[in-house]
Amino acid sequence: AADFDFLIQLLPHLPYGIRWAIPLHASNAMLHDQITRTKGSFEQTDQGIKNLLMCQQKVEIRIVVSKKNLSDLLNIAKYCSTISGSILCEFYCNGNDGMCSSS
Repeated sequence: AADFDFLIQLLPHLPYGIRWAIPLHASNAMLHDQITRTKGSFEQTDQGIKNLLMCQQKVEIRIVVSKKNLSDLLNIAKYCSTISGSILCEFYCNGNDGMCSSS
């Protein structure tokens, strides 16, 4: 969705009313790109969200909570609150790094 021209070509071929699930790992490029291990992934994610909303698409932002982004959760929530449009922000716990273990 970061490529606006591709998004415009894709949308007519999709069912009406779908919700796009977009993973967001941090509120800033440095941490997001570090977690994804992909330089520029935050900018692509941010642009993709903006493009989808510009096309009046429903967006679900999925935040996977881990030890790496735990201290950034408030900033992630603030980032989500600045986005206007049909969005849903959901936080998920990453059980693989011990964050959600019951013991």
